Amino acid sequence: MILPPYLEIDYEEKKTEEVLNSDSGKLAEISFVSEYFMQTTGFWQFASLFFWILIILMGIISVINLIIRARAERLEVDAVANTASMIITSLFSIIELFANLFFWYLFAMTGWWFVFFKLQERVYCFMPALDSFEEYY
Repeated sequence: MILPPYLEIDYEEKKTEEVLNSDSGKLAEISFVSEYFMQTTGFWQFASLFFWILIILMGIISVINLIIRARAERLEVDAVANTASMIITSLFSIIELFANLFFWYLFAMTGWWFVFFKLQERVYCFMPALDSFEEYY
């Protein structure tokens, strides 16, 4: 849910001489900043939980794949060469699995923002504020 608007005004008293610069005849500069944001802690909690579930799933699949490769029949020519081959192919398999799983993870997370931000008929969520990403750089 979007929280109701919150207005915060910071001001201080100034003397007339400070407001009107007698040299140039210009008024003092005044600025106004408007920022729309919403709390995204629920989204980031879900994203991190989903991330760790995928990591655990990747570990389970990798262990099962390693067990299947270890039980496969091979020529008993050189045990060291067979073990090295199994380790290298398992490593490539883990990297491929990671790439496949996390491509869809990133696709789902960015798709969520696209659907729920860009395609809204009524405003239900805002994009996260730019200063909220400092901890992720």
